[in-house]
Amino acid sequence: VQLKKKVFIIDEVHNLSAAAFDVLLKPLEEPPPYLVFILCTTELHKIPVTVRSRCEEYVFHPISAGPMRERLEEVLKDQGATCEEDALSLIIRNAGGGLRDALGLTEQLIVSTGGHITTQDAKKKLGILDTDRILELLEHAIRLDTNRTLDCLAQMEQDGKSASLVVESALDALSDLITLKSTRSGNSVIHSRDYIEKLMGIAGSVSFERLFWMCDQLCALRSAIRGSIDPLMDVRLTLIRISSHDIVSADPVSMAEEIGLLKREVSLLKRMLAEALEGGTGRRMAEAAAAPAQPVPAVPDMAMEGFVSAGDMPLPFPEAAGEESGVSD
Repeated sequence: VQLKKKVFIIDEVHNLSAAAFDVLLKPLEEPPPYLVFILCTTELHKIPVTVRSRCEEYVFHPISAGPMRERLEEVLKDQGATCEEDALSLIIRNAGGGLRDALGLTEQLIVSTGGHITTQDAKKKLGILDTDRILELLEHAIRLDTNRTLDCLAQMEQDGKSASLVVESALDALSDLITLKSTRSGNSVIHSRDYIEKLMGIAGSVSFERLFWMCDQLCALRSAIRGSIDPLMDVRLTLIRISSHDIVSADPVSMAEEIGLLKREVSLLKRMLAEALEGGTGRRMAEAAAAPAQPVPAVPDMAMEGFVSAGDMPLPFPEAAGEESGVSD
């Protein structure tokens, strides 16, 4: 077939070797008029500068949740299918900004569910751990209830959930919890309404220091279980660490959290005391202003005490003055 143009699409071009890039330089620099190369990559920094300088770059950004939701609703309407709002939120969340992935997941769910997609169907298809169970585990850990925390882990272990899935789900939930606590807006987290409401209930009972400390512990655990012989044992020990009162209270982060709490309480007490004193002083000033004026008693001139007047001239020692007046008489 004779065509005017020939288009060569090389996907994941960053995986080419250095020798392959060298061979590609000449066709890219002086391509025939009928030839077009399209190089696709998700890691632009791995492309040699000599290749990038001979190409035009077009950067594709992830699609935000709003336009993706509108497009999926259009597809569902055209197919005559229905999808629960929470299930649609899960599809968008797991698509990671890729509309192609979201459409593929939606198509598979339409086929497998007969056109009626529920939240449970989406969780099962996506392989997501039950959010109620993971939030229950984190809530018990935050309340320092080790027994119930380990019971939640045992239930997930019986359900066949892997250690890596438990850790990843816990980190996702902690990330959502920190985001929700920081923004104080349910729109900042893409998930089901029940999930967001439960997060908001937990957010008020834990500090940022404790949440970031728990994230640090789980991130270290995620790296450790990759080469571990018994990953579930590592998960169990870490959950004991973050839910044990003795261990948490001895940690420097916990001490810093308590110091921060004491500082906030002292600041609150100072403010309350200042307001109380200001209010008392204001009342006293108002009472003084409303009271009738009292006459001011005359103050004797202490400098003239002991003097008597003889005409216009003050004379000391009135006794002496009397005797003189008697002699003169």
